[in-house]
Amino acid sequence: LLEERKAEEEGLCEKAPEARRALDRLEEIYGEFADGDETSVALRACRGIYAGSSLLAVGHSLHEYLFIEKGKADGEREAAYRERNLPFLLKRLGKRLGDIHVPHEADLIGDAMQKLSGTVELDELHSKMNKILGDDVIDVVTASKLREMDGDSIQTTIEEGGENCKLLE
Repeated sequence: LLEERKAEEEGLCEKAPEARRALDRLEEIYGEFADGDETSVALRACRGIYAGSSLLAVGHSLHEYLFIEKGKADGEREAAYRERNLPFLLKRLGKRLGDIHVPHEADLIGDAMQKLSGTVELDELHSKMNKILGDDVIDVVTASKLREMDGDSIQTTIEEGGENCKLLE
């Protein structure tokens, strides 16, 4: 199929030489996407998205809502943070926290750190997370105050605007 498409492109370029420039630019753009993919994968891992760390996902969601989305008008917020969707978000985050198994959670955070370590653009973030986590991720996961939270306590944190939230300092 790939050879067939290449032949089609060559035929197009023979009939319309200006198409070569557009095809070359498309190839360049797709190359840039591929180069940035490593960074995207690392950032998704740090956000706990797609079956990643529950602690990182909850921390990310709290930060996004309290410091980025909450100040916007409801219609301007990302869909997950709109008033009508908050109950679902809180329930989902509370469920994720309730399902934490410490050794597995530590492995997921370790995986996120490993992905960060291979990306030049995220070296600073990797260094900051290394300072926070130290040598024993299991101890950090075990001591995390996020593990004690549920949907109701997340709701309280949101209602208080994070003012009394020592989790985000």
